[in-house]
Amino acid sequence: MVVNGSRINFPDAQPFIDENGRTQVPVRFVSEALGADVGWDGKTKTVTIEQGRNKITLVVGKSEYTVNGKTMEMDTTVLLLEDRTFVPVRFVSEVLGANVEWNASIRTVYITTGGTVPTPSPEEGEIRYYDGIAFNPATDVDEFGRMTIEKSQEFLLKMADQLAFVKENGRYYIVGEYPEIPEEFEWAVGIGINLKSGGRRNFSTLTARKEYLIPNEGSFKKDTTGLIDINDIDSFGITISVLNKDINE
Repeated sequence: MVVNGSRINFPDAQPFIDENGRTQVPVRFVSEALGADVGWDGKTKTVTIEQGRNKITLVVGKSEYTVNGKTMEMDTTVLLLEDRTFVPVRFVSEVLGANVEWNASIRTVYITTGGTVPTPSPEEGEIRYYDGIAFNPATDVDEFGRMTIEKSQEFLLKMADQLAFVKENGRYYIVGEYPEIPEEFEWAVGIGINLKSGGRRNFSTLTARKEYLIPNEGSFKKDTTGLIDINDIDSFGITISVLNKDINE
């Protein structure tokens, strides 16, 4: 984990990825690395995180939390393990205004502080945050049930930053980590590779061919060795979409 260019050492309790695919860190990291004040109520198992005018309240084992009194929900929870309290680093950092990036190829979280805390819009509808992106179903979905272009671009850009081609031990992989999106939507990704020899390889979340199939949720590492020759690649194109699960287009 790297904060503002400096690698963070964890002398005792170590970060880990929970069953929901979220990176959990000891709560003391929030105070020491992000400069926030952290409080703990052992009776109610409640964590409070304050920085400036902003206050976050979380309860161990619950997905609901509050930001400056506004109730929201995340897809994971605060955890209490061996008397250590762990919080989801992306959620807490982005609510505090930090920018969080995940490099899947080296499994490292990069955090840059100094941003602004997202403020819920007064528009009608319940606002929820997905990987730090505010989503309001009343304003971010069109009359056909599709996510608006403006809102989908936010998710697509985040996904594009978390998709890469990597080489490890002489093998070539497509690696990616999907950002969290609203439950009624799903990811669709297509990667077309044009070969100098005239052929084409299409990796997709929708293909029926297992050797070219990539997952459409969570994180993945697709081995392409034997399917393509890296020296034979002429060009490639990537298509990323957010689709409503109930709409077949």
